[in-house]
Amino acid sequence: MSSQTFILENRFVRRVLTIENKESIRTTSFVNKDTGAEYAREECGCEFLIGINGETVFGYKKSAVHVVDGNLQKQGLQLKFESADPSVGNTMRFVFKIEQIDARLAVCYAIMPDLPMIQKWIEVTAGSQELVIDKLFFEVLNAYPGNLPDVKFFTKHGQHSDNRMFVTRGFDDVLQIHNTVSNDGWFVANTAPGPLNRFLVYPHWTDTSISAGYVTDATPFRKYLAPGETFISHRAITMPYRGEAHSSGIRNRFRACLRTCLPGYIRDDFMYCTWIPFLKNISEPLISELATHAAELGITTFVLDDGWFTDPQWKVNHQKFPNGLEAVSQKIRSLGMRFGLWFNIGTDYGASGERAEDNATEADRSFKYAGFVPGHPSKCLASQHRERIAEKLCELAERYHVGYFKLDFSSIISPYGVLATGCHSRNHAWHRDSLDAVLEQYAALDQIRQQVKSRFPDLILDFSFESFGTDHPNVAALQVSELHHASNLNTHNEQLCTARDIRNTLYRFATLMPPERIMGSLICLEGDHFLENLLSSLAGAPLMAGDIRKLSASHKQQIRHILQKIKSLTDDGPLTEFVKLRGDKFIRACDWDGFARFRPDGAGIVCLFQNESCETPTLQIDLPFPGNVILHDLFCEENVVRTDTRALQSGLRIAWNPQRRYHLFCFV
Repeated sequence: MSSQTFILENRFVRRVLTIENKESIRTTSFVNKDTGAEYAREECGCEFLIGINGETVFGYKKSAVHVVDGNLQKQGLQLKFESADPSVGNTMRFVFKIEQIDARLAVCYAIMPDLPMIQKWIEVTAGSQELVIDKLFFEVLNAYPGNLPDVKFFTKHGQHSDNRMFVTRGFDDVLQIHNTVSNDGWFVANTAPGPLNRFLVYPHWTDTSISAGYVTDATPFRKYLAPGETFISHRAITMPYRGEAHSSGIRNRFRACLRTCLPGYIRDDFMYCTWIPFLKNISEPLISELATHAAELGITTFVLDDGWFTDPQWKVNHQKFPNGLEAVSQKIRSLGMRFGLWFNIGTDYGASGERAEDNATEADRSFKYAGFVPGHPSKCLASQHRERIAEKLCELAERYHVGYFKLDFSSIISPYGVLATGCHSRNHAWHRDSLDAVLEQYAALDQIRQQVKSRFPDLILDFSFESFGTDHPNVAALQVSELHHASNLNTHNEQLCTARDIRNTLYRFATLMPPERIMGSLICLEGDHFLENLLSSLAGAPLMAGDIRKLSASHKQQIRHILQKIKSLTDDGPLTEFVKLRGDKFIRACDWDGFARFRPDGAGIVCLFQNESCETPTLQIDLPFPGNVILHDLFCEENVVRTDTRALQSGLRIAWNPQRRYHLFCFV
């Protein structure tokens, strides 16, 4: 048996790929170089699995009796190795011809020189005939640290320990494999969007042991390829590590890996949105007044939410805005803020009845509606509606100098569970039927993004949780959004929601996701707890609301002082590192809680909240730099603690101030 070996390696990880008999590819070694441990099992995974034209292609398949049905498994379609191109930057690309059909398949890997990360994806190119892809695992590894009985599998972004054999369907986009004895492991992220995301974890199934790919049951997955067309799959991101399963340092390193797949980041933003408490009850005088107050607070983006347009064709409501949005935009920008605008991309709200041929349809060909009561039909994003939305966003951006779009309303799937996935129409431009609709609708989000960003590269696009269809941030959602509106929680009525509730939500969202991209609530700067609300918003990308006209002059000065200080810390870069000071526990009223955010080079903040606790808090922060640290209290403008990073790593007790139930420290 002849074989060729290729090594993908940096100072953190080594993955050895072997081509055998010019007909298969498999990972024969996966080494965590931090520990020297070999994770790959002798019985290799199949590397990838893809269904094409009713047949199955395995990257590697060893004839064996399967443990489920007791049958000898068939090889599937045959591969013929053609070339390997490891010379393009840090990417390796292995090209195979699929023998029985006129098609080529490329298995692609990329490694970063300074991160413990490998990306992997599959490319399929049709020859002279159409291809139909109906299943795909783009990553399959039989790999885990040490002995399997010592290994835990964590889902829910590291917060839930799952059984050793399980399947996830949709929304659970990160898997953590951790050995509790040796304290090492690896993450794998699946960038397939929303309900298409799937992991299959059966370590004793040697061919499909730990697999990442697309759902093929609850949500249809299919890709039709015209002759000569290429399909590029979503990606798997793998990262080995050494340390405790829930280590903040390891999680911050994983966030750094994720950022390599996300849009370029703008510096930290302070955003105000009109939705709470005004809803659609907005007008030019009100917006002008709110904008003036927002500028006084140090807000950098002012968002005009729903209520500004009317039918037909999203016409500006001139009863509310007699001078049009030009005057509103000019006012906001003259105050030094970015003008943000809410827009509906998912239904015909604002353009009622127009282009009914673009409506999404159910199986019986009736129109889809995103709610319990039929109202505005949902639009299929894989129809001409995608082009119309891109053109409309460009028109609005140019006419009104829009700097941020909050894109809203369910179309593909609803985060509230009141909208079936996909579209059954057979007459739309970018999907053929219900089987490929979900994949193509998500692809449309990226197409809209590309068209708009090609003309307005500095524009911030936010496909909110409603338009993306997921009720929590995930890698795929962040790939189409510089900032992601992830929750409608707000503190306007503290009988319904408190700042602690919002912190618990943000702590969950930011367990593994980059916090600087997640807007976790419409937290209100009003009432007796306005400062606690403000500090709570700093756990993510601050998104603020409320009737800020009611703030006193002294309250405004306090808010402005804090935002100015945070801005001075982030001028040299965002606060990317995140530490939850109470770990992953749910914070009750009797618990204190807090978080730290900082840059790898040292500047950052610490927020502590006493709640109803009598316990003295302990700061335990793993800072990635040596030396002394001064904690500076931003309320009393005093240096309260001078210590070094080693003391912070082992734990530093901080007394509460009897005059307030929270702390805000900065350090440089």
